[in-house]
Amino acid sequence: MKTAPWMVSPTRLHQMHSDPARNDGLAEPLSPRELEVLVAICEGESNREIASKLAIRVGTVKYHTAHIFGKLGVLRRTQAVAVAIYLGLVRPEWPRLRPVACRQDHLE
Repeated sequence: MKTAPWMVSPTRLHQMHSDPARNDGLAEPLSPRELEVLVAICEGESNREIASKLAIRVGTVKYHTAHIFGKLGVLRRTQAVAVAIYLGLVRPEWPRLRPVACRQDHLE
């Protein structure tokens, strides 16, 4: 089981759910489910993995992803991750985060 290098702080998550205006910088705030999908995207999970994790259909994941992209003003997952970090929606937990190229199992 892989560890999640991304997370939304519990305080931030509570603020975002209790006060939609706290989705700083967004014209339309992310719903709680969209935020869950965004966090899973930041963890590098595929649509199928997200669907399994959240007990929803792959089509529903795609639906939420399209809405997330629209709200964040992006076209790709990597852009969504970058904007989510910039807006403070997610934050990397640096001790556990390493680029794929630096992982020992990818070195020759």
